Amino acid sequence: MLSLKAQVYNNWQAIVVGEQEELEDERFILLEHDLVEKKKKLCFALEYIRTLQVQPDFLIRLDDDDLFSSIALEQLKEVKADCIADGYHGFVEILTGKISRQKRNWLANTVAHKTTHAYQLTENGNLESYLLVPYYQNRTIFWTSKQQPLYLRVLAPGSITSKAANKTDKPAADYLNYLLGFGSWSGTSSELKGFEQSFLALRAGVSLLTDTGMEEFNFPLIPLIKNRLYELMEKFSTGK
Repeated sequence: MLSLKAQVYNNWQAIVVGEQEELEDERFILLEHDLVEKKKKLCFALEYIRTLQVQPDFLIRLDDDDLFSSIALEQLKEVKADCIADGYHGFVEILTGKISRQKRNWLANTVAHKTTHAYQLTENGNLESYLLVPYYQNRTIFWTSKQQPLYLRVLAPGSITSKAANKTDKPAADYLNYLLGFGSWSGTSSELKGFEQSFLALRAGVSLLTDTGMEEFNFPLIPLIKNRLYELMEKFSTGK
């Protein structure tokens, strides 16, 4: 919610689907549906949006643990496209604050869909990110720049996906192997615009992480160099 409250552009509303909570901001609308899966939450949100007299131009799905750029809505308010998406998938590692960006063959979950397309995607069951590419193949996609993405996915020890990647009894080694699947981690937060407040809040929350099994974590240099060389080789081979 901090990412949304920090928006430079103010003409937006957010639908929060979940358990009862005090939102303290009239731009947040609570739909109380506890313990339901993400796809069902999206359906509840779209059902509500369909009832609005004035329909929004774009719909964006946001996960509550990701970071959304504070300047994204302001910069994109005049964009004419069917979909607005990040050209590079962006990630931030919570313990070190390092940034990684990867070129992938699918769209991230957090993209801005023109409202009519969001309705159609839901009706057709094409909500999975890998299905978005064929849907938008003959439509217009506006790609954000590498330095100004819409959002960043936060990676942290103890998350469901990082735990699922554990293969040994060495938490730091397992976590490193998990992170290396997200690129070379050669970026720094200063390279990106629109996330300054979010990065400060993220770093402040690191102390709340408990039971990670790691006294401290750092990226070893050699694996990062190998990942970076692999990325460069792939870039030259594909010409992208």
